[in-house]
Amino acid sequence: MNIASTKPHFFSRQPLSALAKTVITTLLILTVFLAILLLVSKQIAVLVAAVIIFLLAGFVATGIRWAPLIPGLLSIPVLYGLATASSYPLYHLGRPKDALPIPWLSFVMFVVILVLFWSLSLTVVSGIATVIDNYTRRESKTPRWYTPALAAALGLLVGGIIVGALAQPGAGSAAATTSTTTSSGVPTVHLSAFNFAQSTVTVPKGSKLTIVDDGTFHHNLSTGTWVNGQPQPENQTGEPAVKNLDFNQAGKSVQIGPFTTAGTYHLYCSIHAGMTLTIVVQ
Repeated sequence: MNIASTKPHFFSRQPLSALAKTVITTLLILTVFLAILLLVSKQIAVLVAAVIIFLLAGFVATGIRWAPLIPGLLSIPVLYGLATASSYPLYHLGRPKDALPIPWLSFVMFVVILVLFWSLSLTVVSGIATVIDNYTRRESKTPRWYTPALAAALGLLVGGIIVGALAQPGAGSAAATTSTTTSSGVPTVHLSAFNFAQSTVTVPKGSKLTIVDDGTFHHNLSTGTWVNGQPQPENQTGEPAVKNLDFNQAGKSVQIGPFTTAGTYHLYCSIHAGMTLTIVVQ
């Protein structure tokens, strides 16, 4: 008499466990917050990522035992790329109210990026843990460590949001700093994500000015200023001409000058409205 094999096959399914539901939930959260980020960035890559993650949530929902491993493993390079490919995410996390000129908008972006990091991290852990549990458990029970671990993860997220909400905008959030720093005796101005680190710099007559990008922040500098929301190029006598000087690399340093004539000059970024540096040569 032939006896049918009860050994699970490659695409065998089983009821969704609490761990599997956690994976699905984090993937759906990622989809929603990527959609929010899409409204701001308007980048096709963000849209593609949101669609893929949504499809992965559907795949895990099929109940195939090894399905949660795919989003768990894929989240690792995504998490790494989010932390290293650009300086903007970590910049926002370090400045909950200062990353953007408007504090409340900066806080919203802080929350979005914090949730993205949190969801990706939880997807990695819960995705791998789900597959291990699917192949090792003998009874359909939720692991004892699941509830306290999930509570701890939620506590970290809520705590991070509260810390960001309590943070106060720094004095330099609107590029209000006027003190001059030097590098090798040359006046130096740093570029933050959306502005100059200071609004005014004093340069001795005959000296140069060093511009340093503090992160992979994209800026395009020219001589001139912003007036009523419109860029106004300028070409004053004695002012070193700067046109479309591109910055998009952490640590990139460029010297401008020398400034041979006393006076007041300006640099502006054509990418970020209102981003202007006043240069006082004396």
